[in-house]
Amino acid sequence: GSVRCVAVLPDGRIVSGSEDGTVQLYDPQGGPPETILEVSSGVSGLCTLPDGRLVAGGGNEICVWDPATREVVPGTSNERIFCVAAGPGPNQITCGTANGLLILELSPWLWG
Repeated sequence: GSVRCVAVLPDGRIVSGSEDGTVQLYDPQGGPPETILEVSSGVSGLCTLPDGRLVAGGGNEICVWDPATREVVPGTSNERIFCVAAGPGPNQITCGTANGLLILELSPWLWG
């Protein structure tokens, strides 16, 4: 599908988010991409957290992918997400929505 956003992991691998909802991982040295997660309504934003985890957002969904464990932690937002950025805090993301900026604290649903 059409690529809507990209991010680079701390180890140099490239991640793309597509209109079809797939998030794919690319090795810049070559080889085929690997689908690492899916968001049901299309991916509209990607960012990396300070600890190297990847955040993908689209529709009302937010997924966090840990490259070390390859585990996906899903979450939801009350608003449609158009873009995501890491921060301002180490466990927060800022989302662009139709109603302005939304800062989400990831700690409660990532670490219980």
